Amino acid sequence: MQRSSKQKSCFKCKSSKRRCDRTLPSCTRCIDHGVECAYPFSQDLSDRGSLDSRHSNSGRQKSFDAHSTPIQPRDAFGPEASSGVASSHQASGLSSSSAQAPTIVTLAKLHTLSGRELNWFTPPSTWVVVHHYHPPGPLPSPQVFTEFFRGLQRWLVRFQREGHNPFIHRQLYPPREIPDCIQDAYAAIAVSIGSSAENQNMTDSTTISYAEKLIAQQATLVSQPLNIMTAKDHLARTQALLIHLILALSSASISRQAKANGWVETLHRWKTELLASAEQESSVAQLFPCESALALDDPGSDIDPIPDLHRAFLICESIRRTWLLCSVSIGMYRSLTGDWINTCGGDICFTARASLWSAASSAAWASIARTTDPLFEYSLRGEEVAKRGIPAMEVDEFARHIFTLMWGADKVESWVFRTRQVQSAGH
Repeated sequence: MQRSSKQKSCFKCKSSKRRCDRTLPSCTRCIDHGVECAYPFSQDLSDRGSLDSRHSNSGRQKSFDAHSTPIQPRDAFGPEASSGVASSHQASGLSSSSAQAPTIVTLAKLHTLSGRELNWFTPPSTWVVVHHYHPPGPLPSPQVFTEFFRGLQRWLVRFQREGHNPFIHRQLYPPREIPDCIQDAYAAIAVSIGSSAENQNMTDSTTISYAEKLIAQQATLVSQPLNIMTAKDHLARTQALLIHLILALSSASISRQAKANGWVETLHRWKTELLASAEQESSVAQLFPCESALALDDPGSDIDPIPDLHRAFLICESIRRTWLLCSVSIGMYRSLTGDWINTCGGDICFTARASLWSAASSAAWASIARTTDPLFEYSLRGEEVAKRGIPAMEVDEFARHIFTLMWGADKVESWVFRTRQVQSAGH
């Protein structure tokens, strides 16, 4: 049995030897510095403070060390995850182009669908953030970081050429509902691809202006008393700034890299607010049933809940993947600057089953979800997926790329070849 910790201060205040006011869910010092705040196990984090628009906390946070059993997300399949459906609704957004975009479509009333519950990704328990304060192993080499970052660059090129990538789903932004900030990020990718020694000054000026425009516009929106941001709005601006950061850090331009230094803390704050908004919308939707959910009580209803559920999955999964990439990217940046203490941005569950993200239709998605394990797990528990005998090619590209940073490329490639041979022999 582990000894109960006598530590009362949060980890950040203790490591910096500062006085902690022990405020839940985040102490004042961590809020002021824009960093994650977490307490030892003995500290009761069940009573969460209210989330205001200025200092949102990234969901409920808990911590574990390398030798403890991580928090299990399997309760998402328990009683709390009895299925149900909510319809999409309109809300004001980041710009005129996103004003008609739906918010997170979550489950508003308990209902039971046939087969496995299709709302494994929505209960409040699935948004819990865990922290790994003891590194699982030595810090990855600069070469591993470089290869991981090159993978992110390839994803941005794919988004520019195909309109989607492993963290921006092809159906996330319908053609007439693409937020202005995503359009600018898309343009920044195109400009960066065409960069050369001859036009570097123009490339730098154009791409930097897109990022600074985004940050300035958001500062103006936040200052407006009646501004309402949905989780979808938070997602768009966070994805846009993440794109700008990746482009700048991978640029050969010293001026762009220098500008990126000032965007890191903004991205950290935005990804924290993104997760808090997602959890809040999920909780509210489960408390207040909507009409389409109530209609499921009527056997004669012709309302099909599956398209709304599929849409909910795409938004929630995009939020989780974007949050994870922000955490990893910020952690990589901080570790390369020598700040190992603040590299752990936390971990969250995401869906690793490749066929669910790539499903061609909502009907196909529902069929797969009812008959297979979605592989909904924390990224730091990814090796458990491999140990269970899951073939690597059944795991999403996003997950495999994250695992290359945690396990090393050789181990992931070995998993791919080994399980591919097993599949071939089985046929």
